[in-house]
Amino acid sequence: MAFIITLSGCSKKEPEQKPQAGDTQNENKEPESFTQIIQETDTLIMTIGQKVNFVGMPAQGQQQGGQSAAGSQQTQQQAQQGQQASQEGQGTQSSGQQNQEQQQQSGQQGQQQQGEQGQQQPGQADTRQTTVQAGQQGTADWTREQDSIRKINQQWNSLEPEAIKAGLNPEVRDQFEKTMEELTMNISERKARESLIGAIELYRSYSDMAMVLKSKLPPPYYRVKYELMMSAARANALQWDMARQHASSLSQHWEMLRMKNEGQDNEVFTKTEYSLTDVKRAVDLKQKQLVLIKAEIAMQNLEDMKKKLSSHTGGQNSPQGSGR
Repeated sequence: MAFIITLSGCSKKEPEQKPQAGDTQNENKEPESFTQIIQETDTLIMTIGQKVNFVGMPAQGQQQGGQSAAGSQQTQQQAQQGQQASQEGQGTQSSGQQNQEQQQQSGQQGQQQQGEQGQQQPGQADTRQTTVQAGQQGTADWTREQDSIRKINQQWNSLEPEAIKAGLNPEVRDQFEKTMEELTMNISERKARESLIGAIELYRSYSDMAMVLKSKLPPPYYRVKYELMMSAARANALQWDMARQHASSLSQHWEMLRMKNEGQDNEVFTKTEYSLTDVKRAVDLKQKQLVLIKAEIAMQNLEDMKKKLSSHTGGQNSPQGSGR
């Protein structure tokens, strides 16, 4: 009897510890720094895009751009009127100098006329200065861009260790940092087109990061968005050979995205596919304005599809090895 009791006592096991629900949710959650760096990149592309009439600008941004253009035209008209007034004043002075007998009287009259004009010029100068400032404010002010690139650098400092630990290819990391450094310099030098290309280029690396991180969206989504924006940016700069290359890659990566998410909301996917096909056709036609219009439609469709994909994946995209 004592022997049996001893065996049963030895066979007693400790209760297994179950993972807490909060730990599981944290493991499946997309890194906050990854979410923030993408959001800040979108903001940067939007603000730089307003300087070069790129796609994806909200209605408010387009309205401001229109006001700036109108202000620029008004400034030119006022400048021309000012030059005409100045020429008339000079002609009056010349005619006064030709008449030697009435030189003093003409000189006094000329001074009076100049005095009257001088009283009007400050108001005109203020108006021109205000208009110039309003017209140049969108292109001369780089405060928002500088703030965005600073935040992107900060978010990358937080994301980099986690991405490397998850298996991000060091070559991808090095290329991303090189792109970010060049983008920072172009923004500091206020190079709008170069800055736009650099900001879009960041999206290429986001696709690779999504392969190793818990991403809300499948990796091909970021690559499709990258190829779309780059196609439009190159077309906007009339770089048609490069635009066609990106448009061709756009079709390839879209097929990958469609296969990965086959069976989901067909209406959204079909609408997006048609709009991407329209972009490629517009690039083949070398019609800049048509490309920008079609690209803007496609960008909106991608945004709608993003909401669908996020709700389906729930931030549980399985990590994979990264590559270029």
